[in-house]
Amino acid sequence: MEQFNLKSAILNTLTQPQAVARALIEWNPPTQARWLGLAVVVVLSACLGLAGQVIASAMIPDTEELNFNPIPLIVLQAIILVYAAAAMTFVGRLGNGVGNFRDALLLMSWAEFVMVILQIVQLVLVVVAPATLGVTTILLLFLMFYLVVNFAATLHGFRNLAVVAIGTIITFFASAFAAGLILMILGVMPSPSA
Repeated sequence: MEQFNLKSAILNTLTQPQAVARALIEWNPPTQARWLGLAVVVVLSACLGLAGQVIASAMIPDTEELNFNPIPLIVLQAIILVYAAAAMTFVGRLGNGVGNFRDALLLMSWAEFVMVILQIVQLVLVVVAPATLGVTTILLLFLMFYLVVNFAATLHGFRNLAVVAIGTIITFFASAFAAGLILMILGVMPSPSA
């Protein structure tokens, strides 16, 4: 068995995302390991969020008081990743895809882990050159979209990346609209007429 190399795996995810997705699916870890992987990446993401707050407060005077409670961030991140995996599975199946939720969860957790590593690089760059924040943020958003499209295509056996990209964009906006509607109904977010 070939020895795992984290650096190569991350670089290959960026250059050959479909090959990495196929390798992850073929690896087929047990369900518990997939949920544990999700837990690890959401905790890492929350820690990174707190580190970002600390750096922002040090660089920008008169910032609001820091909130060091990571629990809401962890819960929100977990909900978003589970929903993304479920949406990837459901929408792909509507298009006659063959993927399943277990594999979608594995792929989304790996994509989030790669993004956490890249966000650490972004934090370092921002400390050295604060002007890079806007460009690196746009680049990270594009990379996440790129990974989701390639992972969804591999998960479901789709060949046309353009169609998958369009489906991903439609799903994103439909999900954002539905989430906003639910938050307004629950009274968490004010209605536009208020």
